[in-house]
Amino acid sequence: MVTLAPEQFPNRDVRIEDDFLEQQRGQFTICGAALYKACEALPGVLDSDVRDALDALVEKYRTSLIYEPTLQNSIAAALYRGFEKGVEEFREKIRSGGGNTETFIDQFMFRIVVFLQRLALMHNNGRAKGRYYIQFLSGLTRPMSTPEAMAEGQ
Repeated sequence: MVTLAPEQFPNRDVRIEDDFLEQQRGQFTICGAALYKACEALPGVLDSDVRDALDALVEKYRTSLIYEPTLQNSIAAALYRGFEKGVEEFREKIRSGGGNTETFIDQFMFRIVVFLQRLALMHNNGRAKGRYYIQFLSGLTRPMSTPEAMAEGQ
């Protein structure tokens, strides 16, 4: 395992307190599930691909980009799109059920994606073909694998 001190993390300016994670547990779990689902859909995906996708997602939510960035890594680009699709599918489930998508708050997405990025760095085994973070995501999201279960966890 590669160990990073907090001062080595990217986006150190972003504070993520324990109470934020507790309050946004449902949204965090949905985002983690969307990321893992995107990983499952791509054979051969590696942790490095996930980190590349998360870098682009952090940039998108930091700057409120309304266009998809161009990623050189085609697998990371597919993960990026898969994550966004998963989040949108959950929002659509809320809307079709008569719910208010404001419960899935965009302003929190930036910090959630930064936290996912930090977790990816913390769960890095240092291997070029590593999948340690992807395995971590599977354990994190498995109990809430259906949209209904995720909604209840909110």
